Amino acid sequence: MGLEDCPAQNPLPPRAPAKRPGEGKSKDPGSPLTLPRSAWAPPSPGAGEGKGRRLELRLFLAQRLSAMVLAPLVLLHLGVILYAVRGGLSAAEILGRTKGSVLWGGLYGLFVLVVAVHGSIGLRAVLREWIRHPRLADAAALLFAALALVLGFRAVLVLT
Repeated sequence: MGLEDCPAQNPLPPRAPAKRPGEGKSKDPGSPLTLPRSAWAPPSPGAGEGKGRRLELRLFLAQRLSAMVLAPLVLLHLGVILYAVRGGLSAAEILGRTKGSVLWGGLYGLFVLVVAVHGSIGLRAVLREWIRHPRLADAAALLFAALALVLGFRAVLVLT
């Protein structure tokens, strides 16, 4: 009898023996362990239909990369808003400071581009689950991306 067998020395329950892959899986369809791989992980580049799987992998990577760029831009945007509000600046004063600024125009132009990419890929994924018409979902996502780009860049051009 070792220390690991003594309840006073080891309050944790004993370990269950290791199971082989596929053994003892839950049959509950709502369990996260039984969701299809596509619901929780990136698609495998070599599996499935070839071009379609590669496209899914590229979209997955594009959304993750856009999220990495978007996070600091959102924090910068919120920081600027807090700075302006606490400083008592009016909308006209803020626009007066940003007008003609290449830096702010570039930052907010990048913001618009990343939001269009990130949002349209996410919208595509949701629509493909809800409406079950892949081509319609793809078309709606492309329309959303185009609309976000046009309206976003128009706002950046007007405001900077």
